Amino acid sequence: MYTSVLPLTADDYPLSSGLYDILKESDCVSPTLQTDFRIKGRIPDFINYVMGGYPSHPGDDVNGEYWYYFRKVLDLQLERRSNGGSLLSNIFEVPDLWTDKTLDDAAIAVHNEVN
Repeated sequence: MYTSVLPLTADDYPLSSGLYDILKESDCVSPTLQTDFRIKGRIPDFINYVMGGYPSHPGDDVNGEYWYYFRKVLDLQLERRSNGGSLLSNIFEVPDLWTDKTLDDAAIAVHNEVN
């Protein structure tokens, strides 16, 4: 199947929709079309419509969005420290894969991701 299009040459760029359809089913890393929103889209539009908006930042308003979410994270950390054996699923909605995991399990699972 791929021998009909490989190896790619300079004439294959930008990808046509037909070539894209073939490559997206292959082991190619990231075939994209030039018309893809992620390629052609405006960064502010991408942030607002794909990412859900700009991240909040700390400010002087203790009731601001940043501090609201910070308090939620802090509450979870305090809960984990006092009762790390609590099931995640008893605290908030989790994927099926995590229904039998505790707060401590989650902390261990992501430990190296932030260090």
